[in-house]
Amino acid sequence: MNKVQRNTKKSKYILFEPRLNLEADVLLFFMNPSQVGKTLGLSAYEDEIKIDIIPALSTCAAIFRPLLRPNTIHINFVDYFERELQAREFFKKEELLLSMTPEIFQKIIEAQKKSPHGDFIPQDIDIFSVKTLFTHLK
Repeated sequence: MNKVQRNTKKSKYILFEPRLNLEADVLLFFMNPSQVGKTLGLSAYEDEIKIDIIPALSTCAAIFRPLLRPNTIHINFVDYFERELQAREFFKKEELLLSMTPEIFQKIIEAQKKSPHGDFIPQDIDIFSVKTLFTHLK
């Protein structure tokens, strides 16, 4: 049975900075689903995509999960308690949290120029309908 576990860092404080700091242990992003899709597409450009989703966890999990599984991107659906009670009107309705290590984020930035999820716009792509695809498989 998998457990959430505790913070792997033996520290007393957590410092939140509203800027990109590649020296941080974890990077936390507030994103809409479209931005999440693009980020996950970029993360899969050169590597097998590894995502950690536990929808029933508190928002704090977005901070600690990348420390427990540093080679994955953690997606956190902001839970009802935090969205409606504890942090009411802090999160936009469509926002979710994406967290990762700075190393993963740097790979995503490098893939930006080469991937169709980034700056590269593919040309002359063959498009198949499902019917045409099945016809070719016979």
